[in-house]
Amino acid sequence: MQLSIANPNGPLTMTSLQIAELVNSNHADVRRAMERLAERGVITLQPLAEVSNSGPGPKTIKVYEVEKRESFIVVAQLSPEFTARLVDRWQELEGQAADPMRALGDPATMRKLLLGYTEHVLKLEGKVAELAPKAVACPSTSSVDLARLVALASPPAAATPPR
Repeated sequence: MQLSIANPNGPLTMTSLQIAELVNSNHADVRRAMERLAERGVITLQPLAEVSNSGPGPKTIKVYEVEKRESFIVVAQLSPEFTARLVDRWQELEGQAADPMRALGDPATMRKLLLGYTEHVLKLEGKVAELAPKAVACPSTSSVDLARLVALASPPAAATPPR
């Protein structure tokens, strides 16, 4: 089973597919069990997420991502004898979170990080494109003039509210 941190910037999570692999169960059965537990208010489920499928069948599959508490409850419902395996799996996940260098060896984590940074760069490029005409309109502005403009544009520290 591929070990990965499902959401590197958020809390540690495990997918319903990872749970299915861990307890040697059908993924659809795991999802149904999770939905039943959620209907009864035992666990809280986030909306389904799509992940790439490395096995046979469709290229992407829908999975639930659950945190540690929910994963224990699901496994206890499905297969009590696999609870020890789940404990071991969470220890591995927490070890990965503690050692960020370990994430460098995980292609899925690296793809997610790269996507996040790419989106950030695209936003910054959009901001540059938005501000470029303003910069062209003021080509002779020196750094001293620029500092004065910024000071004039900034509200004073003890400004009175407008009437």
